[in-house]
Amino acid sequence: MNALSKDLRQRILNYALNHSVRQTARAFHVSPNTVQQIKKLFYETGGIEPRPSKPVHAHAVSPEGEMYLKALLLEEVDLTLDKALRALLASLWGPRRRCHDASHAQAHGPQL
Repeated sequence: MNALSKDLRQRILNYALNHSVRQTARAFHVSPNTVQQIKKLFYETGGIEPRPSKPVHAHAVSPEGEMYLKALLLEEVDLTLDKALRALLASLWGPRRRCHDASHAQAHGPQL
């Protein structure tokens, strides 16, 4: 859905001051909720400009994580995702010893 023009918002608000929400909605071919939201926005902010939109989602990697990955790539140009994950886990938990006991690996899953 596209945002309504500032001119249309202003005309809706002006009309709504002397008419009901439903009458205004019918007159401008918008939903009653749209009229109510414009009125609410005006009473709360004193204006009819739409509020800024919120970001859709957070970044998957923090700025610090991005710097860390860039540093890893500078050190090793052909770094794979698997190697990057191992390096990240090693930096968080320290180096992990490899288990050569097959029964331990089966019981506890593969080591990273």
